[in-house]
Amino acid sequence: MKLLNTINLEDIKIKLYEKLKPSGWGYKLKTFIMSEDFDKILIALLKDAAKGKRFTPQIKQVFRAFEECPYNELKVVMIGQD
Repeated sequence: MKLLNTINLEDIKIKLYEKLKPSGWGYKLKTFIMSEDFDKILIALLKDAAKGKRFTPQIKQVFRAFEECPYNELKVVMIGQD
């Protein structure tokens, strides 16, 4: 696909990391964001987008929850049943 040849994955990953740094998530997710596994995910999403597939949330907004909820303010409740 021509689109994938013109996209710089490293640039996308660095921008995402920088975007998530203020919320504290950039530091926690850096290893994953910079990994080859994340490259595979990005490539799959970009291929699907190039084929006209729609996503919710939009690709640009996938990590928005991490921007909106700072790491140091996160609280989790786990509920289980036998």
